[in-house]
Amino acid sequence: MVTNRPGEMLEEGTNVAAVGIMKARHRNPRPVASRADDPVAPRVRSIPREAWREFLDEFSRTHEEWLVDVSTFEPDRGVQLIVHDRPLRGITLDGDRIAIGLDGGAETHLTHVIEHPDALNVELEDDHVERSLAIKSGAARLEIRFRSALSPEMVDGVP
Repeated sequence: MVTNRPGEMLEEGTNVAAVGIMKARHRNPRPVASRADDPVAPRVRSIPREAWREFLDEFSRTHEEWLVDVSTFEPDRGVQLIVHDRPLRGITLDGDRIAIGLDGGAETHLTHVIEHPDALNVELEDDHVERSLAIKSGAARLEIRFRSALSPEMVDGVP
């Protein structure tokens, strides 16, 4: 199950759910799975469960402060944009939960929690640069997509 903190706000005075529904309608997210016969399909690397903690720690260090969109997909609700262009603080594995920390602006910290995750997949560009991270929990999926897919070396030292 993918969950949000009750009353979580995107920006001061803006309801996350309402903004997410409006923006998600205008967004055409790329599929998480790739097909070998499609040369433009994204490449996806599945992370084995035993490597999740180490992978998420490294992913968080590498992409801290990068601007991300966070969207969810649930069969009964469709795609919803939860957060748009917010700096990533970090992603942690805590028992049977994955927590995503984001800068909410005005000294606010947003946390999105995925309970009982069962798959972790990284979407890669052709040059093996990480484009997004998808976390699956049952029939639900959460995607963290970078505004720009760049190699970490290209943004190293950029605020």
